[in-house]
Amino acid sequence: MDSYRFRPADFDAPVDFAAQIERLPPGATSKGMFFSALFQRASARVPREVLAKRAGLAPVSYLPFGDYSMADNMRLTVEVARVMYPMKPLGQGLRELGAGAFDAFLGSHLGRTILSALDVDPSVLFRLAPKLYATLFNFGRIEYQQVGQGHCRLFVTRMPIFIETFQVGSVESALRYTRCVGTIALALDSLSDGVVDVHWQHAG
Repeated sequence: MDSYRFRPADFDAPVDFAAQIERLPPGATSKGMFFSALFQRASARVPREVLAKRAGLAPVSYLPFGDYSMADNMRLTVEVARVMYPMKPLGQGLRELGAGAFDAFLGSHLGRTILSALDVDPSVLFRLAPKLYATLFNFGRIEYQQVGQGHCRLFVTRMPIFIETFQVGSVESALRYTRCVGTIALALDSLSDGVVDVHWQHAG
């Protein structure tokens, strides 16, 4: 028996996003596709220029696989969550946006290329997570562990990117994509380190 003390994600808890940004390593980047997806998500409610100003960003165009500041990405993510889900706790909004990030990857050439070649099953998809995150971000590390049938763990190291909210939303979206239902639990050591435990089974 392992010593992890897993718990469900708390999407209603306060989100100290400034503390997470402060934990990013110097030069941390993510891909432009995520910026574009965020602007697109909020475009019907707030003009791009206004949203960029609120997040402290220059209103530039983003190349899908260009490298851009992860801190800027996180500031924009928070602003979009506030715009799209003003009546919900920030954590709930970030969870919803996490699903959008997975969809943005699916819509990319890389996402279509990888997934079209797979017999898509959660274990296959999550096993790819370390390589995918290394492609999309230039910091931190994800490690995959298969625990049993319909059960895996993702070990997150030095990645303060809304693990409990945004990233859980992304995992939930991956389960929906593979037509599965499941549960996600966390054992976090800090804002940037911990274990994400995922159980699933095929729906129906």
